[in-house]
Amino acid sequence: MIRINPQQHPEPPMTFATSEPNTGQHQIPPQPVHRRSPTVLIAVIAAAVVLLLAVIAAAAYGVWLRTSPSQDDAQRECRTAVEREFRTRVERASSDKQILVTVSGIDMDETVKTSDGYQVNYTVHYAATAALVGSVPNTLSLTCNAKIKNRKLTTEVVNRS
Repeated sequence: MIRINPQQHPEPPMTFATSEPNTGQHQIPPQPVHRRSPTVLIAVIAAAVVLLLAVIAAAAYGVWLRTSPSQDDAQRECRTAVEREFRTRVERASSDKQILVTVSGIDMDETVKTSDGYQVNYTVHYAATAALVGSVPNTLSLTCNAKIKNRKLTTEVVNRS
């Protein structure tokens, strides 16, 4: 067996390799970064997808089962229906083009919630002009009923009594 005298072969002091100049203090190497398991990441993504699909399904289910329109939808659709109805009545009444009808405004009077939708009352302000009579201002009171039928918003315009 061979014996080595420690005084003849001294070990060099232990140092860490750094890019900074040696200040005499030892630097602690950085701790390794612990990466999360890919299983956790997949589980989080799957949960987010399931939650998103649940929200979309709930919204679609609510629209599918909708039994009455919203007040804004009813007012908007009734306004269009009243304009269309008035234009049809004017075309029917003045088919010979001897009377000129000019609409000066359409006022929404009131909106009433009914058991299956909304009833929206309108007043149409117009002027009828004929060759020998001149311009005659007038109003027409109409009621529009907005309902959901077969999952579609339908409107019906009638004279207000």
